[in-house]
Amino acid sequence: MQVGPDVTDCEQAEDTLRVQVDAAQHCSKDDDCTLFDYGYPIQCLTSVAKTDITVLRLEYRNYQQSCAFRVYYDCPTGGMERQAVCRNNLCTVALMSNEFLEEKTLDYLGLTPR
Repeated sequence: MQVGPDVTDCEQAEDTLRVQVDAAQHCSKDDDCTLFDYGYPIQCLTSVAKTDITVLRLEYRNYQQSCAFRVYYDCPTGGMERQAVCRNNLCTVALMSNEFLEEKTLDYLGLTPR
């Protein structure tokens, strides 16, 4: 089976995007990071350096233009809130639950379910 130029262009755009995202995960503190949760071909729950976000958005646009048949999906988080954090000098994503605060708020308001 022979691969056409469209498929090759798409694969190259995916590879370039992945490499740039990996290179953009540097940080020294939490505030250096932001979410870059675009789904395929990037892993779900991705965080990158804020200083690199514009270049990455442009590269993602290039990927979209190069790949006529893209995969679309949402990155599920359930009832969790995503937060970009810096761990070991790499931007990553922490999932935080809001349930504890919701229960405390309802209890404070006297609306605790019985």
